[in-house]
Amino acid sequence: MQAQTELPVTGTARNIELEQKLKRMTLLVGAMGSDGIILAADKLTIDLSTAEDSLEDTTETIKIVDLPQRVAYAFAGDILTLAVADELSQRLKSDSAEACITKTALENLANRTLDRREHYPLNTMDNGRTMLIVSYGTPDPRLWRLRIIPNRSQALAIDGMTIAGAVSNTARFFHYYYQHAESVQRLKLLVAHTVLAASRIGGYIRGLDMCTFQNGQSSWISQDEKAALTARSDALDRIIRGTLFPLA
Repeated sequence: MQAQTELPVTGTARNIELEQKLKRMTLLVGAMGSDGIILAADKLTIDLSTAEDSLEDTTETIKIVDLPQRVAYAFAGDILTLAVADELSQRLKSDSAEACITKTALENLANRTLDRREHYPLNTMDNGRTMLIVSYGTPDPRLWRLRIIPNRSQALAIDGMTIAGAVSNTARFFHYYYQHAESVQRLKLLVAHTVLAASRIGGYIRGLDMCTFQNGQSSWISQDEKAALTARSDALDRIIRGTLFPLA
């Protein structure tokens, strides 16, 4: 999560500073494999200070939520992203995933939720309010990207790899290496490396969580697998650097 409170208008210079920070926060990755879907996210949460002389409060949290209805989502943005996520969770208690997880249903849900949050000022800064949503309880699991924008939210079905958040972080480049028809197991390193490389490059990104969705079941990677993926990512980083700048 990027910020726990909505950001008020505090002057042009301060807004520019805050917007630049927001563009360096929270990296989400979703990828379709030949046999399932992967969601991954960093773990750093920042409560952005609105006072120029104050420090930001940082904590770690899990940015991937797996619901009993076999729908999962990862989130980036602020309290309004959480409001949309909560509304989706409530809708799924009474309606089927097939009814809730469509382009029209997701866009309408996001727009109506923002319309009702009048006591939170919808500032003009683009803070990347986005959800990556997986519906995995049917024979045809789907990955969606929901961009949350007042009156014009956009839902897009993903048939590949997608990255949300941290729009200025150049680790997004690793999207280039995604290949269709690869298994979830073979895609794990690419997805993990994208998040971990973003942390190395800089900004407000730290840690890694990853959940896979196969055969109607969800599975969080273990601490041992996370450590192994981190070690492989570190080794890949060294190989890239060594290839570009070999020792004389």
